[in-house]
Amino acid sequence: MDRPGNPPATTALAFAAVLLTGTLAGAQEAEEEILGKRSSMTLPGTSETIAVSAGSRLHAEPGRDAPVIATVSTDIELEAGRREGDWAEVRYRSWQGWIFTGQEGAKKSLLDRPGWMIETAEDGTRRFAAAPLLEPQIVEARLARLREILGERERELDFGPFKLHTDVFDDRLIEQLGVTARTLEATYRNRFGLEVAGAQTQAVVLFAREETYRSYERELPEISDLATLGHQSHGVAVTFVAERSLDQVRRILLHELTHLLNRRALPQLLPTWLEEGLAEDIAFSRVDSDGRILEGTILGETERTLRGNRLSGGFSSLSALLRHHQQPSWPSVTALVDADREAFVQPESRPTYYTQAAFFIRFLLDGREGVLATGFRSYLRELAGADRPNPVNRADRADLWVHLGAPKDEIEQAYDAWILNKGRAYGVVSPSR
Repeated sequence: MDRPGNPPATTALAFAAVLLTGTLAGAQEAEEEILGKRSSMTLPGTSETIAVSAGSRLHAEPGRDAPVIATVSTDIELEAGRREGDWAEVRYRSWQGWIFTGQEGAKKSLLDRPGWMIETAEDGTRRFAAAPLLEPQIVEARLARLREILGERERELDFGPFKLHTDVFDDRLIEQLGVTARTLEATYRNRFGLEVAGAQTQAVVLFAREETYRSYERELPEISDLATLGHQSHGVAVTFVAERSLDQVRRILLHELTHLLNRRALPQLLPTWLEEGLAEDIAFSRVDSDGRILEGTILGETERTLRGNRLSGGFSSLSALLRHHQQPSWPSVTALVDADREAFVQPESRPTYYTQAAFFIRFLLDGREGVLATGFRSYLRELAGADRPNPVNRADRADLWVHLGAPKDEIEQAYDAWILNKGRAYGVVSPSR
């Protein structure tokens, strides 16, 4: 039986098809009015334009609970077609959908990630539905599209607890990546104190060519403008090899695989800083010759040259972050915890926010001689539901600062001192700073 607020199975599968192919199987007479279809068609009933604010969400149907097709990136005037109450049908870029135009229209939706649904109770209260991105029909549709792109070159291989679909024929590379994939669950449990629930096999797609990945990326409205190096959604992790080294491919792959484990250990919508920070913390780590992940380390190099130090990998990321320290562009950790997904994923801010999130998690686990680690892990357990009789939908209620047991400003000051000391220790900032 379908739960209230969640799409029936046929609707979920149909919407997945919109995201994957830009078309939707349905009756012939409705074909030209498909929401999300890439088309140059004229909106029926177009007679006016409306002002739409940056951050407004384009929904598949009129209704706050409807799936999100895209987020408007700037203030813009759009032609409006049909109306249903406070909702107007518009076309934004090449996507067609519905925008809320009422007094609350400029505010961001409760949805923090495209595709998530909201359950509305009988009393009108709203809450995040439990992991709808893992609806089997949507996962199957996403994977089916990716396998279609791989075509006859597809190889299906065991990959630790995951199933790998790839057109890469470098067996040595696949084996080296697979060894690390097999150690990831144990590292995740030990690092974050969380159990990885469920025995279902999750899918990984590794393209040989970047061009193939980019063609897939263009099909997904949530990332089509972001120039990503990897992506995870609907229970499938995707990245590519191209000319990248083993370390470079492994770093991106670890980030995306950690997102898959998050779905099993923390099966609900997470605050963006935590979702991305957990993935980056693991991905920043070095891997030893046996493929084991060395927790809390940094994969990177510092090379001394006549012009100073030349940095790579995680050291370069840390150096780039610390150049923002005490500047208006520095994301304080209190602001980081409150930031929404839009702030994180924009290309100009993404490196700063992702790196800050990773090092803040490292501070909570390793800083202040481990004093904060107990509180942080109890926060994670609450999100996982381990400390509550009803584990569903706790991400909007757990309070990090309460679990840490210290004032926000005190933690922020301690973190700022800690991150500068890290920069000095790794030689990425001047000792005099």
